[in-house]
Amino acid sequence: MVIVLFEGMNNINDVEKYKNKEVYFLREDLGDMEEDTFMYSEVVGYKVIDEEQGFVGTIQAVNDGAAHELILVEKRRWQYVHDPECEGLCHGV
Repeated sequence: MVIVLFEGMNNINDVEKYKNKEVYFLREDLGDMEEDTFMYSEVVGYKVIDEEQGFVGTIQAVNDGAAHELILVEKRRWQYVHDPECEGLCHGV
């Protein structure tokens, strides 16, 4: 979660209209992030490689609206797999 402060809007009522809306910003505006952290948007397009099976697919999206994160991996054109984000299974990015 990211907490956003809108310049010139100091009252909660001024920003209510933006509740549950998508907000876009430049990555560099976030400042320094904690070590070993990343934005989900940074991994879209990455290849998923299994140590035993080899190439699995390409990350298309990360859904963080569920009870846990889901990674949408395109295996082949029009074939998708939703994998839970498995901390401890990812050995490198």
